[in-house]
Amino acid sequence: MTSSLQRLHEETDQMLEDIINERRASRVEKKTGENKIEAGDDLLDVLLNLQDDGNFKVKTDSIKSIILLASNLSS
Repeated sequence: MTSSLQRLHEETDQMLEDIINERRASRVEKKTGENKIEAGDDLLDVLLNLQDDGNFKVKTDSIKSIILLASNLSS
């Protein structure tokens, strides 16, 4: 049981890491130089803006946790 939970954790962690990295890459392509919230931004965009801004120390693991929590609350 423990090994299957560990595997599930690793797969979920990697999936979230991939999603975050893909979003970062797409944000770099269209970056205007300002970290401001726009009408089309979702939770991940807002969290990445906070991380990029530097005023808040938001780690990627914290972003993953917030996404998981938000997805459980919206279910």
